[in-house]
Amino acid sequence: MSSTINNANLRSHVTTCQEISLSNNRSCIDRLNAEYYYEYSRVIHLHDQIKECLTIQHIEAIQETLDEWLNAINMLKKSMLTRN
Repeated sequence: MSSTINNANLRSHVTTCQEISLSNNRSCIDRLNAEYYYEYSRVIHLHDQIKECLTIQHIEAIQETLDEWLNAINMLKKSMLTRN
């Protein structure tokens, strides 16, 4: 699968998981899963924001920092994909 398909697929999963409502009697696993998807949605949002910033002309040092963040997020996304 291409990364574009993976990203689109993961975004749709995260979007639907943000709307999950947990009962008052939720287990530790329920809370852990909800937190995992919440944090992952934040990673995807940050990734998209950084990609937008990369299209704007910046000072070279800022560009390098954004590239490093983007690489770190991509590594995190790959590790999360291998868990599922």
